[in-house]
Amino acid sequence: MKKKKKWLESSQPQQSESQDDFFAKVSIPFKESKEEIWTKLESKLVEVPQTAVKSRVISLSWYRRLAAAVLLVVGITFLLKNYTTTIVCQLGEQQAVVLPDGSTVNLNANSQLTYHPFWWNFDRRLTFEGEAFFSVEKGKRFQVISVNGITEVLGTSFNIFARKARYEVYCKTGKVRVTQRTTEESVNLLPNQMAFFSGKEILTKQAVTAEKRQPFWQQDNFDFSGTPLSEVLPQLEIQYGVRIVSMVDNRLTYGGHFPKPLKVETALEIICEGLGLKFKETAMGEYELY
Repeated sequence: MKKKKKWLESSQPQQSESQDDFFAKVSIPFKESKEEIWTKLESKLVEVPQTAVKSRVISLSWYRRLAAAVLLVVGITFLLKNYTTTIVCQLGEQQAVVLPDGSTVNLNANSQLTYHPFWWNFDRRLTFEGEAFFSVEKGKRFQVISVNGITEVLGTSFNIFARKARYEVYCKTGKVRVTQRTTEESVNLLPNQMAFFSGKEILTKQAVTAEKRQPFWQQDNFDFSGTPLSEVLPQLEIQYGVRIVSMVDNRLTYGGHFPKPLKVETALEIICEGLGLKFKETAMGEYELY
């Protein structure tokens, strides 16, 4: 037994030396030190979150560009749709206007129209007050909106009188639809027909006589047939850009047809002669009938 124990004791150091020799033989040689390897691993670990953050920034930038593009389109559309052009024809003047589609409007004195030039091809609509003759090119619906009435066509020519409560439409060619805004009543007009109303009166349609088929103001004529003086004098004020004060009964009616004189004094002489009246120019530059 003593011999066996001694053998075991003597064999243990030999076994330990053989294990060290074995691991020494199987150890993996590294070209770099542990410090260098750890530095590289650490840099790799730092790079990963940087890459992820960068990808998120790109995604956010794309959404911003898309939102900016949408806002730009909406803004441009709003601008084109709401940008307006207003044309005013002063007292004593007449003016011709050509719309974007080639339609023409001949404005009488003291008239105004407003339209959207950049949106015209999508919606041929304008607002108007005064008196004008329209020659409309064929195409989409053409709509003229006034305070008291609406006139719409597809392609025709017509005259509109829209002053204060009075509204008149004369159809020269094509077909015209006239709507009274307060009652929403509508009538369709064919050539040589007209529709008219004043205030809340019933919308009326009637045929137009030959002498009235062309608006007198386009021919530089005055044409009155049993017209109250309260309507005759404002016509002179509009055409000559003057102020006329009546000291007589405005229910007097006047009838007459004559070329438009160059001066308002000549027109007043013709009208006063037919009614047995007189007129004078005041110190304020106005004309007074008595």
